[in-house]
Amino acid sequence: MEILYDELVPGGVTSTKEQRTIRVLPVQSEADVKVNKNAINWVAEQTAGQAIAEGIVERDQGDTKALRERLSSTKKRLAHYGRPELTGTAIKMLDDFAEDSRDWTARARKTSRMLAARSLRSSSFYAMPQRNLRRLNDLYEELKANGSLAVDYASLGNNDPLPANALDEGTLAERFTGCLLGGAVGDAMGRPLEGGSPGNEWVENYRQWHGWRSGPKGTITDDTQFSMWLLQSLIANGGVEPHDLVQRFTAEKIRGIGQATRDFVRNAKVLGKPWFESGVASAGNGVAMRSAPIGLFYRSNFPALKLGSILHAVVTHNDPMAVASGILTAFAIALLLAMQPSDLVPIVARQDFCRRLANVIRGLEATGAYRPRNTQEPATLEQRFRHDLPQRLEQNLDPIEINNHYWSGAYVLESLPHAFYCFLRSPEDFRETLLQAVNSSRDADTVAAVACNLSGALNGVRAIPEPYLDDLEFRQNLDHLAHSLLP
Repeated sequence: MEILYDELVPGGVTSTKEQRTIRVLPVQSEADVKVNKNAINWVAEQTAGQAIAEGIVERDQGDTKALRERLSSTKKRLAHYGRPELTGTAIKMLDDFAEDSRDWTARARKTSRMLAARSLRSSSFYAMPQRNLRRLNDLYEELKANGSLAVDYASLGNNDPLPANALDEGTLAERFTGCLLGGAVGDAMGRPLEGGSPGNEWVENYRQWHGWRSGPKGTITDDTQFSMWLLQSLIANGGVEPHDLVQRFTAEKIRGIGQATRDFVRNAKVLGKPWFESGVASAGNGVAMRSAPIGLFYRSNFPALKLGSILHAVVTHNDPMAVASGILTAFAIALLLAMQPSDLVPIVARQDFCRRLANVIRGLEATGAYRPRNTQEPATLEQRFRHDLPQRLEQNLDPIEINNHYWSGAYVLESLPHAFYCFLRSPEDFRETLLQAVNSSRDADTVAAVACNLSGALNGVRAIPEPYLDDLEFRQNLDHLAHSLLP
């Protein structure tokens, strides 16, 4: 077994690799075998849960023969464990699913999905508690101790306790799924329009296209890749773990990689810099585009949400505006999970929502000299959300007019307010938010991804038109991750 770890030494921190040989010895009799009953329960229920999750897909496709074969082979596999008293629950789950799948109603499908998700979280892996504040504070102090902070992010901005979430498990699952799948739909829809001039054409469906962005309909980009990697890390570690983020963010090919991310990868993989030195001073939207999982994961704990947002941001973008964008976006997602779509219908409610977001990043960007590319007048995200967005919502401007005035490129000062405007102009209508974001912005995939993260978190997955989900890449992966977040 190879063990990799960082060790504190007098000169700083050193990465160490060790190899250990673990010898497995046979026992002389069956009586000497020590069985971990919890492990058998966990493995059996996870096995059944995975079979049910895959069986749901087969039943949706009408392939009942494949479904029957899957359930039969899974039951035989569980029987081989030879411990029916420990596998009985898992086998009953399979029998219940087989019964429900005969009359495949919407209710039966929902019940089956919840059953699969619950069983897949039955092990110690999925039961791992969230990283507590002490761990997050320790990581933040490590940043400070190494002189890696552009500003003392944790001491700035206003605290805003998150409201208790009263949604039942089924509704919460729909919101989680809507947020993740919604962001991926926006990403895939905006992909062929990225970098173009908005207003030249109107796109309402996925398009096949060619060139360096080639791929079939529904193909996602780095926006969804990073969101998935972040969420996988949060689940695996029970919270933000920067070392693990660096490994996941640099392990695979990144689609449509931006310059800031390219510099981060070079810092981490080529130069071997530690996580607290890998981030670059960039106010790009690479943090905002992936911050929805932070809001889902820390949805009821504002101090943890804020620290988690800071730590996950500086891994790639150690810039005050970029960090502020991550806190603001994650906080917005957490707030929307505790709201109903009708709550944002009144214009005053939408304006108050913007100002509440501005409060949590108050003062974070004070040290930066941020200027829009078109006017060159000093501006911040706090200003955009406290003053500009409420005013534009009052005027009910067409999103293309917002683009023409503020622009909507990869600079987060442009793209994040634009994404929020597209969402807040039609908070109850996912499709309208999607189409406006895709067709009125320059960085179309990121603007649409963020706008649709927000809309999906508020309206749930049922608000997403099914045709957009049919061809969506990684649909099943995202659905599984969403259900893995359930308490």
